[in-house]
Amino acid sequence: MKLILNLCTGILGVYLAVVAGNIIGRIVKFLYALCTKQAHAFGTFSDIFLIRSPEDPRNVKYVVALIAILVIGAGNEAARHIFASNQIGAFYERSEYTENYEGFIYSDSNSYQIPIIASIHHSTSSEDTPEETVHLSDDYFIHHLWLPYHIQQDTEGTYNGDAGKGLVFLTDQTCAIELTKIATEDSFKHLNETAISANGDIVASKYGDTYHFDDCRYVKNISRNNLIRFHNTQEAEIFGFSPCTICPF
Repeated sequence: MKLILNLCTGILGVYLAVVAGNIIGRIVKFLYALCTKQAHAFGTFSDIFLIRSPEDPRNVKYVVALIAILVIGAGNEAARHIFASNQIGAFYERSEYTENYEGFIYSDSNSYQIPIIASIHHSTSSEDTPEETVHLSDDYFIHHLWLPYHIQQDTEGTYNGDAGKGLVFLTDQTCAIELTKIATEDSFKHLNETAISANGDIVASKYGDTYHFDDCRYVKNISRNNLIRFHNTQEAEIFGFSPCTICPF
C-alpha cells in the first residue's frame, strides 16, 4: 500500500508540475500575442491539462513519461527496502532503528576527548520517540552511554539537553558529543581497556561515586586495581562522580 501511495503521489506531483509550467508558458505566450495582435495563443482547456484525443500522436510521449516515472519510483522504493541501513546520513537510511556508535565527549573547558559508545535511536515519527532521551536533532536521540572503565550512563537522571545546548551532566558541565562509526564488539573491548589518564591529579574508585585530590586521606582506602585518574574535575563529573566533601574543590 505504501509503495502504491508513493508512486501515485509522485506521478501526481510531476503531472501538476507539468500543468503549472504549461499554464505559465501559455500565459507568457498569450501576453506576447496581445502585443503582436495574434489570436488563439492561449490554447484550449484540453491543451492546458494535456487532455488529448486517442488519435493524437502526442499521447505517446506522455504515456512514455508516465511509465518512466512509474519505473523510477518503483526502482527507488525497491532499492530503499533492499539497501536501507542503520547508518546515520546514509542515502537509504531506515526510518526507525537503534544502533550503537563510537564517538567522543568533549567540552570547551576540556581539551581531552573522552571516548564513548552511544546508543542512538533514530525515528522519523514523533510517536516513536522515547520520553527520556537527549535530542541530537529532530530525528536522532541518545538514550544510553558507555564510557571507559565499564561505566554506563542512562539518560534518566543523568543528563539532558538538545542539539543546540549539548549534553548537561550531573553538574552544570555542558559537553558536546561527536559520533564516528557504528560500534562493534572490538569497540566495546577497546573502550573498556582505555585509561583516561595515568598521572592525573583527580582520582576516584571505578566502583565509587566521588572524586578526590590525589592526596586525600580517603584515596588510600581505594584498591590500586580500582583507582582511576582524570585530568580535571570536569572529566570526573562526565563519568558521574561528585566532588569529595573534604577536598578543597
